[in-house]
Amino acid sequence: MMEICTVLLSILVIIIVYFYYEYNKVKYFEKHGIPHNKPWPLLGDMGVPLLTRRSVFQYIRDVYNLNSDAQYVGLYQFSRRIILIRNPELIKSITIKNFDHFVNHLAIVDPKTEPLFANNLISLHDDKWREVRNLLTPAFTSSKMKGMFKLMTNIGENFVDYLVEDSKNKPLEINSKDAFCRYTNDVIATCAFGISINSMKDKDNEFYTLGRKASIFEGFSAILKMMFILNFPTLTKLFNVRLIDSKVDRFFQTVVEDTIRTRDEKGITRPDMIQLMMETRANKTRPPLSIQEMTSQAFTFFFGGFETSSSLMTFVVHEIAANEDIQTKLQKEIDEMFKKTNGDVTYEAVNGLVYLDAVINEALRCYPITGVFDRVCTKSFELPPTLPGKKPLRLEPGDYLWFPVYPIQRDPMYFDDPDKFYPDRFVEDPQGTLHSPAYMPFGLGNYIFNNYFKNRILLLIVLKFFSGPRMCIGNRFALLQTKVLLVYLVAKCQLKPGKKMIMPLEFSNSMMMNAKGGFCILVIIIVYFYYEYSKVKYFEKHGIPHNKPWPLLGNMGASFLHKKSMFQYLQDLYNLNKDAQYVGFYDFSYPTVFIRNPELIKSIAIKNFDHFVNHRAVIDPKTEPLFGNNLISLHDDRWREVRNLLTPAFTSSKMKGMFKLMSNIGENFVDYLVEDSKNKPLEINSKDAFCRYTNDVIATCAFGISINSMKDKDNEFYTLGRKATKFEGLAVIKILFIQNFPTLTKLFNVRLIDREVDKFFKKIVEDTIRTRDEKGITRPDMIQLMMETRGNKTGTTLSIQEMTSQAFIFFFGGFESSSSLMSFVVHEIAANPEVQKKLQNEIDEMFKKTNGDVTYEAVNGLVYLDAVINEALRCYPIAGVLDRVCTKSFELPPTLPGKKPLRLEPGDCIWFPIYPIQRDPMYFDDPDKFNPDRFVEDPQGTLHSPAYMPFGLGNYIFNNYFKNRILLLIVLKFFLGPRMCIGNRFALLETKVLLVYLVAKCQLKPGKKMIMPLELGNSMMMTAKGGFWLEIQPRKK
Repeated sequence: MMEICTVLLSILVIIIVYFYYEYNKVKYFEKHGIPHNKPWPLLGDMGVPLLTRRSVFQYIRDVYNLNSDAQYVGLYQFSRRIILIRNPELIKSITIKNFDHFVNHLAIVDPKTEPLFANNLISLHDDKWREVRNLLTPAFTSSKMKGMFKLMTNIGENFVDYLVEDSKNKPLEINSKDAFCRYTNDVIATCAFGISINSMKDKDNEFYTLGRKASIFEGFSAILKMMFILNFPTLTKLFNVRLIDSKVDRFFQTVVEDTIRTRDEKGITRPDMIQLMMETRANKTRPPLSIQEMTSQAFTFFFGGFETSSSLMTFVVHEIAANEDIQTKLQKEIDEMFKKTNGDVTYEAVNGLVYLDAVINEALRCYPITGVFDRVCTKSFELPPTLPGKKPLRLEPGDYLWFPVYPIQRDPMYFDDPDKFYPDRFVEDPQGTLHSPAYMPFGLGNYIFNNYFKNRILLLIVLKFFSGPRMCIGNRFALLQTKVLLVYLVAKCQLKPGKKMIMPLEFSNSMMMNAKGGFCILVIIIVYFYYEYSKVKYFEKHGIPHNKPWPLLGNMGASFLHKKSMFQYLQDLYNLNKDAQYVGFYDFSYPTVFIRNPELIKSIAIKNFDHFVNHRAVIDPKTEPLFGNNLISLHDDRWREVRNLLTPAFTSSKMKGMFKLMSNIGENFVDYLVEDSKNKPLEINSKDAFCRYTNDVIATCAFGISINSMKDKDNEFYTLGRKATKFEGLAVIKILFIQNFPTLTKLFNVRLIDREVDKFFKKIVEDTIRTRDEKGITRPDMIQLMMETRGNKTGTTLSIQEMTSQAFIFFFGGFESSSSLMSFVVHEIAANPEVQKKLQNEIDEMFKKTNGDVTYEAVNGLVYLDAVINEALRCYPIAGVLDRVCTKSFELPPTLPGKKPLRLEPGDCIWFPIYPIQRDPMYFDDPDKFNPDRFVEDPQGTLHSPAYMPFGLGNYIFNNYFKNRILLLIVLKFFLGPRMCIGNRFALLETKVLLVYLVAKCQLKPGKKMIMPLELGNSMMMTAKGGFWLEIQPRKK
């Protein structure tokens, strides 16, 4: 197992290497004599647009003008080095003549993390790009576009008619970008996904709202995510940082899956993009597109509709509205078209509108939507010297280029009066203007197509989205939907700039990585560190005993770095001041009050429970639904609702119903060990073995699945469960991140549990419930008990996710809490022959009385077995501490005489140190000795002491209600006021069943690998140093 100190040391080395690497990178342009600005730390050249409220397009123009004689200049996109090519002829050479050296775009998203983006044609690389492109190309021929044209015209006409109707009585001022987003949304929904929507009437339809959520990147969170992805690609994968919410991914994939299935089943065909991609399945020469790939391609056009096409429409319409002469000239051309077609809008007629093309071309020249194109070097390539007297620059695979479309198309060297909107330049000299390498609003293409496209208009359509062989495959589609909108809008409406429109037009900060959000990055960092500094002064200010905290790690440094056991650290903290009622420490960055006095714990947990209802929430339910929705994590009224629903599922009668399932598994488990130890003593890793036993118990009793994990070592239920519950190595770093940065955790979607685990358990629950509902099956397990809560008409029922979460938390407890308890109990039985002998005698006597049967009543009547388990829980309380969060203001008494009371406010956290209290000689004689007889000789006094709370505190409530000492004992182990662990009986019962069979059939000794006497491991969990090792051989009676 990788030690956490090794992990952190590795991270430190990586950070040092990273900054050394960054330092070398920022010297690159200086070394090669390439003009560049001095970069900002971390932000590179993005510091100016991010922090000075300047448009990114204007900044790119400034970089472009850095040296007007240079063929290329340098800049840094955050920490990424970029060569900005200024010379259009050199751009032509790179993108066309030497395309094989620059095949790919930069990949910034990981296919596993972000499948919707990473599997689309723009993001694909090399051979996979060629395969998918060849599959899709036939879907965008003129004949296919003509087939979709009618769908577009219906939407375009309805859209404009809606505006006309709304503006009948008085002029209507609209947010044109929002309106055109709705138009393109409806076009893409129909033409790409086969769904009919009217987003002007149904403003909040799911297709529009989720699409907008996926494609609008603005505000602080989007900037921060983009910075993180660009600067830390490895951490992006580790923390599963996504630009697009997984809900959006699932929605679009479900739409595609349902559409394809319905069309296949019913033989439906429709002239849309899904149909065109479905037809590629008939191509037997190459693999067909998967559902995810089809979804990705369709979504790319959707994304382009929201941003690229709708932005183009917005700029075109603004310039038409702002220039009356252009609007009049365009209206005349469109009116003339309607006369020739007798009022029809045909594909050929729309594509024959010369002046409309000129207007769109000029808008693309003035406002090229992307601003820059990129390429990544895939094979070594030598650029010519940037300036006379300089050396050529050798590019290596991975080096990154930008082609600055916006500055070139605003350069007076290539266009007369470039800042003027003048469509006639494309009418007066269409060949010269269109065929100039300086005109590339969506790329460069005239050099390939000049000899193939004699029709100027068709050439124009191709050019807009072209940059060598990687031309945008959806160019015709995007331009066609733009033309359709403009034809109806200009024909039916008179357009003027709105009163809110800033004239003349200026680039908005929202058109870049938002400067306002960028400024907030620095403010938030400063505020964060000031806030952290204030927090570490908290205990000093209030005169509460505490140790000096470590940066970031707080007082968790020693245990977090594995320098000492977490439980030894708790003991040291408890002993900080023996006269104090409480002391202080920092749980990473959180000030936490550590309550030492058992009577004060009793007061907080029971008498004043309404002030301390909740556990601390470190998991976000949306990010981590498996953890975030379980009973331990739920808060306030939702906790009460779910607890009330589940409580009847864990009564004695319900436990009795599950007992037979446990008994079968326990007997099979022990029989396996007996069989394996027949010829010679068997040494086993008892923690691993007991994890397998509890895995099988939970699989059967919680999920209704029969498994034998001793025989089938690598069954999926066990391996995924182990993956979910094993917190070491990088998982510990994630915990540190979650504890210290809860807001960033939500933003970056940092998960402790892999989505594969979440999906696996949820699918089991869904399939089990559906099968039982359909076939009327009932079974005495936890899923059945939770299903029965659906008949509760008085309150809230559990969703599938909530049922999965409740079942999983018992699974999690089985792996860690129950299996650890079993490991400690069995170790002490093996290490103490007199305890083992006494327990064997009691169990043998039970078998005599029951004629060899193992019954629920008999097992729960074993007094000495209970004493052994109680003593193990006293010596090794699995949780070590219990926590509560203040929910209403509360005043603690002074911690020491002469000090002031401490007022706790909502959100303040407190810990109850179970392990140190239960090892305190003030409360237990000879506390470090394993002596089960203390629970036999004085059970009432020991059990009812507020100092005995291995899983909480409960005797003060239950003393008057539970006359049966054993039943009281069972309840006490997992109790802390009203928030007692609802699974206490279940966990203790599975432990007792195991011990009954194991002690009855086996002779136990500590294994040779076992470190004696037992030492606690230097980890965050209660475990033995070196692991638990047990020697087993069949018992000779």
